[in-house]
Amino acid sequence: MLQLRRVSTLTAAVAGLAFTSALHAAVIASDSASNSPYTSGSGDTATSEFNGLNGGAGFGAWVVTDTENPPATGATTSSPTGNGGAFITTSVGSETDGRNPAPTFDVYDNGNASSSSATGAALGSSIETATRPFNTAMTTGGTFSFVESLASLRGENAGVPTSQLGFELLDSSGNVLLNMYCYGGGPGFYLTDAVNTGLLTFSTDSAHSGSSSRAWTINSSSGDTVAIALTGPDATNPSNDDYVITTGGHEGSTFADGGEINMSTGGPAAFVIYDDNGGTGSDIRVNNLSESAVPEPASIALAGVGLSALLRRRRR
Repeated sequence: MLQLRRVSTLTAAVAGLAFTSALHAAVIASDSASNSPYTSGSGDTATSEFNGLNGGAGFGAWVVTDTENPPATGATTSSPTGNGGAFITTSVGSETDGRNPAPTFDVYDNGNASSSSATGAALGSSIETATRPFNTAMTTGGTFSFVESLASLRGENAGVPTSQLGFELLDSSGNVLLNMYCYGGGPGFYLTDAVNTGLLTFSTDSAHSGSSSRAWTINSSSGDTVAIALTGPDATNPSNDDYVITTGGHEGSTFADGGEINMSTGGPAAFVIYDDNGGTGSDIRVNNLSESAVPEPASIALAGVGLSALLRRRRR
Protein backbone atom coordinates (compact mmCIF):
# COMPACT_ATOMS: atom_id res chain seq x y z
CA MET A 1 0.00 0.00 0.00
CA LEU A 2 2.85 2.35 0.86
CA GLN A 3 4.52 1.61 -2.47
CA LEU A 4 1.24 2.25 -4.30
CA ARG A 5 0.79 5.55 -2.45
CA ARG A 6 4.31 6.58 -3.40
CA VAL A 7 3.67 5.73 -7.05
CA SER A 8 0.40 7.64 -6.95
CA THR A 9 2.13 10.61 -5.36
CA LEU A 10 4.84 10.51 -8.01
CA THR A 11 2.20 10.29 -10.74
CA ALA A 12 0.41 13.28 -9.26
CA ALA A 13 3.66 15.23 -9.03
CA VAL A 14 4.56 14.51 -12.66
CA ALA A 15 1.04 15.35 -13.82
CA GLY A 16 1.08 18.47 -11.70
CA LEU A 17 4.36 19.54 -13.27
CA ALA A 18 2.95 18.98 -16.75
CA PHE A 19 -0.19 20.87 -15.79
CA THR A 20 1.86 23.78 -14.42
CA SER A 21 3.86 23.92 -17.64
CA ALA A 22 0.63 24.00 -19.61
CA LEU A 23 -0.36 27.16 -17.76
CA HIS A 24 2.22 29.14 -19.67
CA ALA A 25 0.91 31.37 -22.46
CA ALA A 26 -0.80 29.44 -25.23
CA VAL A 27 -1.19 30.61 -28.84
CA ILE A 28 -4.77 31.80 -29.42
CA ALA A 29 -4.33 33.46 -32.84
CA SER A 30 -1.92 32.99 -35.74
CA ASP A 31 -1.68 33.77 -39.44
CA SER A 32 0.84 33.96 -42.26
CA ALA A 33 0.68 35.20 -45.85
CA SER A 34 1.01 31.64 -47.18
CA ASN A 35 -2.39 30.69 -45.74
CA SER A 36 -5.63 30.46 -47.70
CA PRO A 37 -7.40 32.60 -48.95
CA TYR A 38 -4.41 34.86 -49.71
CA THR A 39 -3.02 34.96 -53.27
CA SER A 40 0.47 36.19 -54.10
CA GLY A 41 0.79 38.79 -56.83
CA SER A 42 2.84 41.62 -58.25
CA GLY A 43 1.74 45.07 -57.16
CA ASP A 44 -1.64 46.12 -55.87
CA THR A 45 -4.06 43.98 -57.92
CA ALA A 46 -7.48 42.53 -57.27
CA THR A 47 -6.06 39.03 -56.88
CA SER A 48 -3.16 39.87 -54.56
CA GLU A 49 -4.84 42.53 -52.37
CA PHE A 50 -5.55 41.13 -48.88
CA ASN A 51 -8.10 43.74 -47.79
CA GLY A 52 -11.18 42.00 -46.38
CA LEU A 53 -9.53 38.57 -46.27
CA ASN A 54 -9.12 36.46 -43.13
CA GLY A 55 -6.61 33.62 -43.06
CA GLY A 56 -5.29 31.64 -40.15
CA ALA A 57 -7.29 31.64 -36.90
CA GLY A 58 -8.09 33.96 -34.02
CA PHE A 59 -8.14 37.24 -35.97
CA GLY A 60 -10.76 39.32 -37.74
CA ALA A 61 -10.45 40.17 -41.44
CA TRP A 62 -7.82 42.66 -42.63
CA VAL A 63 -8.97 46.24 -43.15
CA VAL A 64 -6.79 48.26 -45.56
CA THR A 65 -7.26 52.03 -45.72
CA ASP A 66 -5.73 54.55 -48.12
CA THR A 67 -5.82 58.14 -46.85
CA GLU A 68 -5.02 61.12 -49.07
CA ASN A 69 -5.28 64.71 -47.93
CA PRO A 70 -5.21 67.12 -50.89
CA PRO A 71 -4.23 69.84 -51.50
CA ALA A 72 -1.01 68.90 -49.66
CA THR A 73 1.94 69.06 -52.04
CA GLY A 74 2.35 65.83 -53.97
CA ALA A 75 -0.79 64.10 -52.68
CA THR A 76 -3.03 62.65 -55.34
CA THR A 77 -6.08 60.44 -55.71
CA SER A 78 -5.60 59.91 -59.44
CA SER A 79 -5.62 56.11 -59.12
CA PRO A 80 -8.27 53.93 -57.44
CA THR A 81 -5.97 53.26 -54.50
CA GLY A 82 -4.37 56.68 -54.27
CA ASN A 83 -0.64 56.56 -53.67
CA GLY A 84 -0.43 53.32 -51.72
CA GLY A 85 -1.71 49.80 -51.36
CA ALA A 86 -1.38 46.45 -49.61
CA PHE A 87 -0.79 43.09 -51.28
CA ILE A 88 0.76 39.64 -50.86
CA THR A 89 4.25 40.01 -52.27
CA THR A 90 6.11 37.37 -54.27
CA SER A 91 9.58 38.74 -53.49
CA VAL A 92 11.59 39.67 -50.39
CA GLY A 93 12.78 43.00 -51.79
CA SER A 94 15.87 44.28 -50.00
CA GLU A 95 15.70 41.71 -47.21
CA THR A 96 18.67 39.39 -47.81
CA ASP A 97 19.06 37.18 -44.73
CA GLY A 98 16.09 34.88 -45.35
CA ARG A 99 14.32 35.63 -42.06
CA ASN A 100 11.20 37.02 -43.76
CA PRO A 101 10.76 34.94 -46.93
CA ALA A 102 7.98 35.58 -49.44
CA PRO A 103 5.04 35.53 -49.45
CA THR A 104 4.49 38.34 -46.95
CA PHE A 105 1.87 40.98 -46.19
CA ASP A 106 3.22 44.12 -47.92
CA VAL A 107 2.07 47.68 -47.17
CA TYR A 108 3.43 50.59 -49.22
CA ASP A 109 2.83 54.29 -49.80
CA ASN A 110 4.63 56.25 -52.51
CA GLY A 111 3.63 59.66 -51.20
CA ASN A 112 4.74 62.26 -53.70
CA ALA A 113 5.46 60.72 -57.07
CA SER A 114 9.00 62.06 -56.69
CA SER A 115 11.16 60.30 -54.13
CA SER A 116 13.24 63.41 -53.52
CA SER A 117 13.36 64.44 -49.86
CA ALA A 118 13.21 68.10 -50.83
CA THR A 119 9.96 67.71 -52.74
CA GLY A 120 8.29 65.09 -50.58
CA ALA A 121 4.74 65.67 -49.39
CA ALA A 122 4.29 66.53 -45.74
CA LEU A 123 3.74 63.78 -43.17
CA GLY A 124 0.08 62.87 -42.95
CA SER A 125 -0.70 63.77 -46.57
CA SER A 126 -0.55 60.17 -47.84
CA ILE A 127 -0.96 57.20 -45.50
CA GLU A 128 -1.58 53.49 -46.08
CA THR A 129 -2.74 51.37 -43.13
CA ALA A 130 -3.56 47.68 -42.71
CA THR A 131 -5.43 46.75 -39.53
CA ARG A 132 -5.87 43.25 -38.11
CA PRO A 133 -8.43 42.94 -35.27
CA PHE A 134 -7.92 40.33 -32.53
CA ASN A 135 -10.86 38.08 -31.73
CA THR A 136 -9.68 38.20 -28.11
CA ALA A 137 -8.04 41.33 -26.71
CA MET A 138 -4.60 40.97 -25.15
CA THR A 139 -4.50 40.46 -21.38
CA THR A 140 -1.78 40.50 -18.73
CA GLY A 141 0.80 37.82 -19.46
CA GLY A 142 -0.09 37.78 -23.14
CA THR A 143 2.25 38.38 -26.08
CA PHE A 144 1.81 39.54 -29.66
CA SER A 145 4.60 38.82 -32.14
CA PHE A 146 5.37 39.18 -35.84
CA VAL A 147 8.23 39.25 -38.35
CA GLU A 148 8.98 42.48 -40.20
CA SER A 149 11.35 43.92 -42.77
CA LEU A 150 11.47 47.46 -44.19
CA ALA A 151 12.62 49.02 -47.45
CA SER A 152 13.44 52.41 -48.99
CA LEU A 153 12.37 55.02 -46.45
CA ARG A 154 12.29 58.59 -47.74
CA GLY A 155 15.06 60.56 -46.01
CA GLU A 156 14.90 63.78 -44.02
CA ASN A 157 14.56 67.23 -45.54
CA ALA A 158 16.87 69.71 -43.79
CA GLY A 159 16.72 67.58 -40.66
CA VAL A 160 12.91 67.26 -40.74
CA PRO A 161 11.40 63.75 -41.16
CA THR A 162 9.39 63.36 -44.38
CA SER A 163 8.35 59.72 -43.89
CA GLN A 164 7.20 57.50 -41.02
CA LEU A 165 6.64 53.76 -40.94
CA GLY A 166 5.47 51.79 -37.97
CA PHE A 167 3.25 49.44 -36.03
CA GLU A 168 0.45 50.14 -33.57
CA LEU A 169 -1.68 48.33 -31.01
CA LEU A 170 -5.24 49.69 -30.74
CA ASP A 171 -8.07 49.15 -28.28
CA SER A 172 -11.50 48.04 -29.51
CA SER A 173 -12.53 51.68 -30.09
CA GLY A 174 -9.53 52.39 -32.32
CA ASN A 175 -7.54 54.37 -29.76
CA VAL A 176 -3.76 53.97 -30.15
CA LEU A 177 -2.30 52.24 -27.09
CA LEU A 178 1.22 51.73 -28.45
CA ASN A 179 2.93 53.23 -31.51
CA MET A 180 6.34 51.85 -32.56
CA TYR A 181 7.70 53.89 -35.46
CA CYS A 182 10.79 55.02 -37.35
CA TYR A 183 11.63 57.46 -40.14
CA GLY A 184 14.14 57.66 -42.96
CA GLY A 185 17.50 58.87 -41.71
CA GLY A 186 16.52 58.38 -38.06
CA PRO A 187 18.53 56.54 -35.36
CA GLY A 188 15.95 53.82 -34.73
CA PHE A 189 12.44 53.08 -33.51
CA TYR A 190 10.54 55.43 -31.21
CA LEU A 191 7.72 54.55 -28.79
CA THR A 192 4.56 56.41 -27.86
CA ASP A 193 2.38 54.80 -25.20
CA ALA A 194 0.42 55.71 -22.05
CA VAL A 195 3.36 57.56 -20.46
CA ASN A 196 5.85 58.24 -23.27
CA THR A 197 5.74 60.35 -26.42
CA GLY A 198 8.43 59.81 -29.04
CA LEU A 199 10.79 57.88 -26.74
CA LEU A 200 13.81 56.49 -28.61
CA THR A 201 14.21 52.84 -27.67
CA PHE A 202 17.27 51.73 -25.73
CA SER A 203 18.09 48.08 -25.03
CA THR A 204 17.93 46.84 -21.44
CA ASP A 205 19.06 43.21 -21.65
CA SER A 206 22.27 42.33 -19.80
CA ALA A 207 24.37 42.10 -22.96
CA HIS A 208 23.23 45.50 -24.23
CA SER A 209 22.69 47.74 -21.22
CA GLY A 210 24.51 50.67 -19.68
CA SER A 211 27.26 51.94 -21.96
CA SER A 212 26.48 49.09 -24.39
CA SER A 213 22.82 50.06 -24.75
CA ARG A 214 21.55 50.57 -28.29
CA ALA A 215 18.40 51.58 -30.12
CA TRP A 216 16.12 49.19 -32.00
CA THR A 217 17.54 50.19 -35.36
CA ILE A 218 15.93 50.24 -38.80
CA ASN A 219 16.38 46.92 -40.62
CA SER A 220 16.41 47.87 -44.29
CA SER A 221 18.09 44.62 -45.38
CA SER A 222 17.12 42.23 -42.59
CA GLY A 223 14.03 40.46 -41.32
CA ASP A 224 13.46 40.84 -37.58
CA THR A 225 11.10 39.19 -35.11
CA VAL A 226 9.27 41.52 -32.73
CA ALA A 227 7.39 40.42 -29.61
CA ILE A 228 5.41 42.71 -27.27
CA ALA A 229 4.67 41.11 -23.89
CA LEU A 230 2.34 42.54 -21.23
CA THR A 231 4.17 41.84 -17.97
CA GLY A 232 1.64 43.03 -15.37
CA PRO A 233 -0.01 46.10 -13.80
CA ASP A 234 2.29 49.04 -13.22
CA ALA A 235 3.02 49.72 -9.53
CA THR A 236 2.22 53.43 -9.85
CA ASN A 237 -0.54 53.24 -12.46
CA PRO A 238 -2.42 49.95 -11.88
CA SER A 239 -4.79 50.63 -14.79
CA ASN A 240 -1.75 50.37 -17.09
CA ASP A 241 0.30 47.26 -17.85
CA ASP A 242 4.08 47.37 -18.08
CA TYR A 243 5.40 45.80 -21.27
CA VAL A 244 8.62 44.49 -22.79
CA ILE A 245 9.59 44.48 -26.47
CA THR A 246 12.00 41.75 -27.56
CA THR A 247 13.58 41.75 -31.02
CA GLY A 248 15.55 39.07 -32.81
CA GLY A 249 17.31 39.15 -36.15
CA HIS A 250 19.98 41.62 -37.19
CA GLU A 251 20.20 42.66 -33.52
CA GLY A 252 18.59 40.69 -30.74
CA SER A 253 17.73 42.92 -27.78
CA THR A 254 15.12 43.56 -25.12
CA PHE A 255 13.59 47.00 -24.63
CA ALA A 256 11.86 47.78 -21.32
CA ASP A 257 12.20 51.52 -20.75
CA GLY A 258 9.38 51.92 -18.26
CA GLY A 259 6.72 52.01 -20.96
CA GLU A 260 3.08 51.38 -20.08
CA ILE A 261 -0.01 50.36 -22.04
CA ASN A 262 -3.42 51.61 -20.93
CA MET A 263 -5.60 48.57 -20.13
CA SER A 264 -8.63 50.48 -18.82
CA THR A 265 -10.44 50.26 -22.16
CA GLY A 266 -10.05 46.51 -22.52
CA GLY A 267 -6.46 46.13 -23.70
CA PRO A 268 -4.94 45.83 -27.18
CA ALA A 269 -7.57 44.55 -29.60
CA ALA A 270 -5.99 45.20 -33.02
CA PHE A 271 -2.63 45.41 -34.78
CA VAL A 272 -1.89 48.11 -37.36
CA ILE A 273 0.84 48.44 -39.99
CA TYR A 274 1.20 51.90 -41.50
CA ASP A 275 3.30 53.70 -44.09
CA ASP A 276 3.05 57.50 -43.83
CA ASN A 277 4.49 59.08 -46.98
CA GLY A 278 7.26 56.48 -47.12
CA GLY A 279 8.22 57.40 -50.67
CA THR A 280 8.62 55.55 -53.94
CA GLY A 281 9.68 51.96 -53.25
CA SER A 282 8.97 52.11 -49.52
CA ASP A 283 7.51 48.89 -48.11
CA ILE A 284 6.72 47.25 -44.80
CA ARG A 285 6.68 43.48 -45.14
CA VAL A 286 5.13 41.57 -42.22
CA ASN A 287 4.44 37.90 -41.59
CA ASN A 288 3.81 35.21 -38.96
CA LEU A 289 1.39 37.12 -36.75
CA SER A 290 0.81 35.38 -33.42
CA GLU A 291 -1.08 36.20 -30.21
CA SER A 292 -0.71 34.20 -27.00
CA ALA A 293 -2.54 34.40 -23.69
CA VAL A 294 -2.27 32.93 -20.19
CA PRO A 295 -5.36 30.94 -19.12
CA GLU A 296 -7.78 32.79 -16.86
CA PRO A 297 -7.90 31.74 -13.17
CA ALA A 298 -11.37 30.19 -13.62
CA SER A 299 -10.08 28.02 -16.47
CA ILE A 300 -7.07 26.99 -14.39
CA ALA A 301 -9.29 26.02 -11.45
CA LEU A 302 -11.61 23.99 -13.71
CA ALA A 303 -8.66 22.19 -15.28
CA GLY A 304 -7.27 21.50 -11.79
CA VAL A 305 -10.57 19.92 -10.72
CA GLY A 306 -10.51 17.71 -13.80
CA LEU A 307 -6.90 16.68 -13.13
CA SER A 308 -7.69 15.79 -9.50
CA ALA A 309 -10.68 13.69 -10.58
CA LEU A 310 -8.54 11.87 -13.12
CA LEU A 311 -5.89 11.01 -10.50
CA ARG A 312 -8.56 9.74 -8.05
CA ARG A 313 -9.96 7.46 -10.75
CA ARG A 314 -6.49 6.09 -11.48
CA ARG A 315 -5.92 5.31 -7.77
CA ARG A 316 -9.18 3.34 -7.59
